[in-house]
Amino acid sequence: MEILIASALVYWCIDEKKGFHLGIVLLISLWLNLALKNLFVQIDFLDHGSFPSVYAQNSLVLLLLTASWFKKKWLFIPAAVLILLTGFCLYFWDIILPANILAGWIVGVIIFCVYFFAEKKTDTFISSHPPRIGMISASALAFAMILYRPSPFMLMPAGALFGIGFAYRLLKKYAKDSRNAGRLVFLFLRFALGIFPLGLFYFFYNDFLTLIGQTGNYELIIFISSVLVSLWVFAGIPLVLGKLQRSKTND
Repeated sequence: MEILIASALVYWCIDEKKGFHLGIVLLISLWLNLALKNLFVQIDFLDHGSFPSVYAQNSLVLLLLTASWFKKKWLFIPAAVLILLTGFCLYFWDIILPANILAGWIVGVIIFCVYFFAEKKTDTFISSHPPRIGMISASALAFAMILYRPSPFMLMPAGALFGIGFAYRLLKKYAKDSRNAGRLVFLFLRFALGIFPLGLFYFFYNDFLTLIGQTGNYELIIFISSVLVSLWVFAGIPLVLGKLQRSKTND
């Protein structure tokens, strides 16, 4: 949920393209972290409950990704300082082993490097093909993530990624200008309408898990709910506000 909120803030209030990138990369990072955790549980390697540290990993990816957006190399220095401070906080406050934090950093660096070198080629490929190719690509990646699911919670990043792909297709088809977000009032409205249902879902999330745990479709509901939340973040808000703006203009 924290990943979608961070991506939503960038997507709604700063830049839609960067918001898409941030959401996809952080979801892949989360899934890979969960996959590694399950792998190390099977081989009983170190403190497998937090190896590698997901907080260290995703904070590194988030900070390096943000620094790379500005095309200024010196911004990687404060990003590195914040990464180190995050690691120290995790060690002293959460009592996470240094090996877990270091492993999270290593995995995070690998993910960032792959994104950094593949970003332009991926954007060129997606933009030079019909919008459905973006949806198909995200769906194929989500399907590949679903194939390895020793834990039901690994369906969450897969479902959210599928939702992002579907949202991309909806925006390209129905939102002619979803980026019309220059005015501060519009940005605030977009943020308020988007964050309220997300906050409600986050607040009742544990109760929601307890409720669906009593059903026989636990994994399916986890996946569908992740898809729907992702759709709301990346397509629902732009489409709803776009329709409101068109209605106001016609009036």
